[in-house]
Parts: sequence; structure tokens; C-alpha cells
Amino acid sequence: MFHLISAVAFLTFSYAVIMLVYRRGFVRACSHPVSVTNAPGMRVAVVIPARNEAPVIRNCILSVLNGTFPADLIEIIVVDDFSADETAAVVTELFESLHDNNSIKRLICLSGYLPPERKGIPNKKKALELAVATTGADIIVTTDADCTVPPHWLKIVVSRFAADPDLKILACPVLCDAGSSLVQRYQALDFVGLMGITAAGYELGWHQMGNGASLAYRKSAFTAVNGYEGNSHIPSGDDMFLLQKIAERWPGSARFLPAREAVVLTLPQPDWRSLIRQRIRWGGKNSAIPGAAVKLILLSVLLFCASLWISLLAVVAGFLPWYVFLLQVAVKVLMDYLFLKDVASYFGRRELLRRFPVMSLIHAAQITVAGIGSLLPTGRKW
Repeated sequence: MFHLISAVAFLTFSYAVIMLVYRRGFVRACSHPVSVTNAPGMRVAVVIPARNEAPVIRNCILSVLNGTFPADLIEIIVVDDFSADETAAVVTELFESLHDNNSIKRLICLSGYLPPERKGIPNKKKALELAVATTGADIIVTTDADCTVPPHWLKIVVSRFAADPDLKILACPVLCDAGSSLVQRYQALDFVGLMGITAAGYELGWHQMGNGASLAYRKSAFTAVNGYEGNSHIPSGDDMFLLQKIAERWPGSARFLPAREAVVLTLPQPDWRSLIRQRIRWGGKNSAIPGAAVKLILLSVLLFCASLWISLLAVVAGFLPWYVFLLQVAVKVLMDYLFLKDVASYFGRRELLRRFPVMSLIHAAQITVAGIGSLLPTGRKW
């Protein structure tokens, strides 16, 4: 029993320290003012990979074109990845209806570049590489077809590159729409936490993270590191791998954009099963991400969350007293709340903190299931 209690105590203490340091890092990251400067003549290509996104891609494209960045400097590239629905037709019809818009609009169908047997496997990295290779834009900005972007998104993002010649890649904030169901509200709060950890990671120098739903980089940097060469066989991780490669090539060139006005909204997964499958897919890239720090942090969090349920089983079996499990739960809920309160306040999402203890325990279960699931050999699909 002593060894079990000692292990639980160590993992609990480690989790508390990690969350407190992350909280400090986030507060520091968001204390830096984000100014918007002019970006004269800088062309930007917005790349939207899509597979079976007919119901949502129209709103995504329109949100980009309705922004404040000059239309004649925008190139929108939609890459259709063997969609089985009307995605290509919806995009074609929309582009034809926008003939009076001065932006460049192109649809690329991967079926014209890849063999038919690629239809059943993820091709997102290939879609991005093809789009980047065919554009003459200075800055590449990626988003997902189920996202909507705010009016000043491109203006803020591109201005960062104009103001800082050393900036090579910029991770931008992404939050999840908060629906009415518990699974949707949980995802919205979880995304708040992910953005807090992302911002803190850059500030602390622990790790560089990003989300392909809003990621910007210089085309020259993408070309210099040969895109996704070396990790194209891994279904997920187009954002993380590119960040790591560029950060290694040019130390200090990867940044996070802590701008509330640039928050991109993505849609939540419809149910718990879809959510777990998504997080298992995300977790599948973790073992291939370079850097001992991020791996150690991920492992510590996974072990702590798993230890909660091991402690509960040990309590039921009579191997541990109840206070050990309750103390773990108390630490988890308190540390998560202290961190998420600051992040949610910054992004204007304090309403998501309702029923927080329940959300914190769901988070522990999700991390455990998805973390273990990502270590198993499965047929993950994009």
C-alpha cells in the first residue's frame, strides 16, 4: 500500500506543478500586446483541405472572403480529398457566383493527382503540399472546412509576418463552438484549455504546438524544410510536425498569436464516440513528435489521469483509503479550475465553467481512454 500511495502522491504533485506553471506561462503570454501593422503587397493563400464537407464549406469560404484583408491579395485554394459527397460541386458553384470578387479562387481535386487506391487513406499532408507548390503567395494560412474565421483574421495574421522578418510560422487561436449538449460544451471548454497550454508552452519554451485550423507560415520556410518529408506516413500531425521542423531549422522563429480578435471557431464532434476517435487520431502523432519535454509532460498527465481510476478501483477493492482518491480528485479539479478560469476569462468563455467538477472528471476519463487508445495499433482515418 505504501508504494501505491507514494506513486499516487508523486503523480498528483507533478500534475499540480505542471498546471501551476502552465497558468503562469499563459498569464505572461497574454500580457504581450498584439498590434496590427500594414502588410503592403503581401499575398496570402488560404488553403482549405476538405473531404466530405459539403454542408459546411460554403460558410467557411464566405467567412474568409467577407474579412477586412484586401480581396486582391487573397488566393483561396480548396483541395478536395476524394470526397464522396457534393463538396467539389458546392465549391465550384460558390466560386462561379463570386465572379465579382477580386480574390483568386481555385479548386484542386486530388483524384486528378493521386491513384484511386489513395481514396481510402488520409491525404491531408499531400493536399497541403500540392496547394503550397501551386501558389505564388508569400504567406500560407491553413484552416479547416468546418471552421469560420473572424473578420480581422487575415489582417492580424499577415501583419505579424510584415512586422517581424524573423517569424517563420505562427500558431493562431482556435476555439470550439459551444452547443447545448454536454459533449459539445465539454469540447468547447477543452479547446479553451488547449489554447491556454499552447500559449503557455511557447512562453515557457517547453514546446511548440498548433492547430491546422489556423496555422500560418512563410512559403519559403515550408519549401526549405521540404514540407512533410519524413512524416508523411503518419495520418495526423500536419500542424505539429511542420512546427517542429521549422522551429528546429530556425530556433525562435515559431510563435503563438494571443489575439482574441483572431480566434477561429470550429465545430464540435457530434457525440462521445466521435470525440474519442478524434482524440485517439490526434494522439497517434505524439510518439513521433521530437522533444523530450513535451513527451514527458504528455506522459505525466496521462499517468496522473489514469491513476485516478486506478485509485478508485483500489479503494473499492479495499487496497486504498477513500481520502487518497478524494484528494486526487480535489487536486485535479482545483488545478484545472485555476488554470481554465484565467484562459476562459481571456477568451470571453467564462460561461463554460458551469458544472466544472463534472467537466474536470470527464477530462480525466477522456485523457485516459484516448491516451491509451493512441498507443494501440489502429486503422486511423482522417
